[in-house]
Amino acid sequence: MKKLIIILIVVILIFSALFGYFYFFRSSTNTPTTLVNSITSLFPGSSSRDVAVDTFFPNTASSTDQIGQPMSQVGGNDLTSKFQKISNDSIAGASIVTIKATTLKGLPTSAIWYIEKATGYVFSYNPDTAEQKQLSNTTWVGGQEAYFGEAKGIPTFIIRRSKDSTIENYLAKISTPSNSIGELTGITISPDISTIASSPKKDRYFYLISASSGSIGYIGNFTGTGNPTQVFTSPYSKWQVSWPEENTIIFQSAPQSNQAGLVYTLNLKTNAFTRLLGGIQGLTILVSPDAKKILYADNLLNLKVKITGKETADVSLGVSTLPEKCVWSKDSIKVFCSIPSSKPFGDYPDIWYQGLANFSDSIWEINAITGATTQIYDPSSASDKYQIDGINLFLSPDGKRLFLTNKTDYSLWQLNLVDSFSLQTTTSTSTAR
Repeated sequence: MKKLIIILIVVILIFSALFGYFYFFRSSTNTPTTLVNSITSLFPGSSSRDVAVDTFFPNTASSTDQIGQPMSQVGGNDLTSKFQKISNDSIAGASIVTIKATTLKGLPTSAIWYIEKATGYVFSYNPDTAEQKQLSNTTWVGGQEAYFGEAKGIPTFIIRRSKDSTIENYLAKISTPSNSIGELTGITISPDISTIASSPKKDRYFYLISASSGSIGYIGNFTGTGNPTQVFTSPYSKWQVSWPEENTIIFQSAPQSNQAGLVYTLNLKTNAFTRLLGGIQGLTILVSPDAKKILYADNLLNLKVKITGKETADVSLGVSTLPEKCVWSKDSIKVFCSIPSSKPFGDYPDIWYQGLANFSDSIWEINAITGATTQIYDPSSASDKYQIDGINLFLSPDGKRLFLTNKTDYSLWQLNLVDSFSLQTTTSTSTAR
């Protein structure tokens, strides 16, 4: 009898060990596979280096941590909440869309549109009612970036993804618009496009084509018709571009912590290519809608404002973040930024681009003229204690709502700016260059 009891105990212990082993390893996840891109310096005499990134596209490092997931409700349906999650899944991009075409019946005339990464489905979100609606059911898996535009009053967009070591670019719109779910229709555009920027009016887009001699810049329209117009050539192929004002396209050299960056402006009226800023290590920027101010940071993430065309000292804002974690107000006076509470040690902005550093941000309002800064919301202090690493910020047309994507899981969020409470207010009057 004793021998039988001993055998039973041994069997129970073995099964317990096997169950614990299975449970632990089943719940674990694998770290993302990284690609290694060789980045060559813009400047003569400097060496190239390998930088590990986990996608073809900047700022799309994924994380297996669900730290953007609220502990209670998901989906942003509580209109009494100041900070709301809109999308449950990762998105490729989002934008405010206003439909002008009278032929588009059944679609919301003004809403936030976003595109899911995993499926390519397009959704709309009404900020006033929190109503979500699926607009398309055409599968386009793995979208990494989306650029929104308009073609004759019809919303259009360019979706980008990496597939089989190449980049696919799809210019699309939703067809058969009605009360039922529509389909995506469109055309595939050049796989050699390195970067894209939508015009302020959303009717055109500028893009760079990588060439053996550097890069060539074209302007196309969101209708997908006609031949693109060549407006730019450069021996440098790593430009990042933005289009803040109708006649102004901004060119920035690829940011690196140990390299001094350059910023140029292309005047579409005169075709003049003019230097605006340079000589700053790890330079990253965000130009105002009137193209007269540059929000920029160095490799220590010190945030400053430069007034273009004037010999005045740059305004030091006394906060640390990347300009691409910010958005300008329509009048080019205020800036709303997602600012980290602390920075992990490392080389910036490199480790943030590579997904080796994640931030826990609070939201700040900054006066770019006076340097006054006000913290208006801290997601980590909310009852659900969200951890947000904010990117791709944009404001509602009335300036009452701020939208952002959480870089940790690429979910879409909304912050109500009306009746916002102030946690901390500081005024910075110091200047630095």
